[in-house]
Amino acid sequence: MLEILKKLGILKTDTVNEKLAPTYGEYPEMFGDMFLAIDPTIQLITYDVQNFAYPSDINEVDGYLITGSAVSVYEDLDWLKELGTFIKKLHQHKKKIIGVCFGHQLIAHVLGGKTVKSDKGWGIGVRSVELNEAGRSFTKKKGPFNLFYSHQDQVVVPAKGSKLLASSSFCPIAMCSIGDHIFTFQGHIEMPTEYTHQLMNMRRHKYGEPLYQEAKATLKDRNDKYLVTQWIIDFIWGE
Repeated sequence: MLEILKKLGILKTDTVNEKLAPTYGEYPEMFGDMFLAIDPTIQLITYDVQNFAYPSDINEVDGYLITGSAVSVYEDLDWLKELGTFIKKLHQHKKKIIGVCFGHQLIAHVLGGKTVKSDKGWGIGVRSVELNEAGRSFTKKKGPFNLFYSHQDQVVVPAKGSKLLASSSFCPIAMCSIGDHIFTFQGHIEMPTEYTHQLMNMRRHKYGEPLYQEAKATLKDRNDKYLVTQWIIDFIWGE
């Protein structure tokens, strides 16, 4: 039996569509598949923050990951306000935080940055972003990397104290860090390819046919989600 030495708290901010959940599970299960495929000693503990479920002690886990969500970070929702307060507390104590898509946007939003609905429309499909010098130093990787994207909102002003790590022409603030305790990015690592295909089919009418067809074709492109998952593991538990 493996000894559990590493604990990651998943701050669940959305529910998978009821038509897809029986096949693919909820987002914490998707993240679990990714992390456990690389390191089976990691234990994931879910906190359903939409229903105000939080740890009794922030040190119950080694770090926290904020999932994606269909809501916008600037909506007037009580659970969002509570989560914003929790993020500020984690930041104050320099507790490790990972922000994925909505999590990336929310961390910027509550820590002095700004997130808005992009006038560029939907960012959808497997897309490439380029690491800058700081990003190459952070990841020990040269060149671009690919992830699946699904968003309308974008960070336009990063959180105070942020270091920009990666950009694209569509998403200039695609990946950031703050100190050695916060790491955020706009793309997704958790979604299986078939799930992304099904999700895009359900939202086809929202994208418009030209964008849908173009984005659908990118699902065959290389997806570096396991590489980025390894970056998260190194960030939380690396030497």
